[in-house]
Amino acid sequence: MTGPAAPEDPDRPRPPEEPAGLEVFDTPPAVPGSEPTELAYAEQPPADARIAHPAVRAFAFFLDGVATFVIVVVIVVGGLSGGGMELFWAIPIVPIAAALLDTVLTARFGVTPAKAILGIRVVDAGSGAPIGFGRSSLRSLVIVAPIALGVAITALLAQLPYEIQDAVGGNFFLLVVFVPIAGWIALLVVLATRPRRRGLQDLAGRSIVVRR
Repeated sequence: MTGPAAPEDPDRPRPPEEPAGLEVFDTPPAVPGSEPTELAYAEQPPADARIAHPAVRAFAFFLDGVATFVIVVVIVVGGLSGGGMELFWAIPIVPIAAALLDTVLTARFGVTPAKAILGIRVVDAGSGAPIGFGRSSLRSLVIVAPIALGVAITALLAQLPYEIQDAVGGNFFLLVVFVPIAGWIALLVVLATRPRRRGLQDLAGRSIVVRR
């Protein structure tokens, strides 16, 4: 039979409390159920990580796309009003620059501007650490693949004889819009139905999207 616990010695030194504010240095949380790996100080992901909802991910993708579109429109309209027709190069250049910027931000911080606003982040599927530029590039390639597919299909159909083009209406250029939209919807369906909400882009980058 044990006796009562001895009262705490007031003169005994206590371990220092963790200073407030260190949480801002934490890396994104890891995936629930995954095996933790050894990380550097302040990089150990917390255990209460939650996977981001597909609707939130879709809305973040939509916001990033709208922001890019608005920038293109502003530059092109400005070029028309000022007589600078060369600014039409913004149509391909701005989306490419935006994709590159999003790739770098995702590699380093796990976010795009819209993801940062909505509080979600791309992390390694096993450790919760940033995924790096190589894997972020693979994710971006999967996401932009529907755009390349739409352009390729439109270019091939444009080579058909004019008689055939007139017979079907000749509206092949609409495929540049419709094919990417259909491809992105397919990517959303895949990630919404797979375990842990991992889409094709996440499988390519060995990543997962979590709420911060």
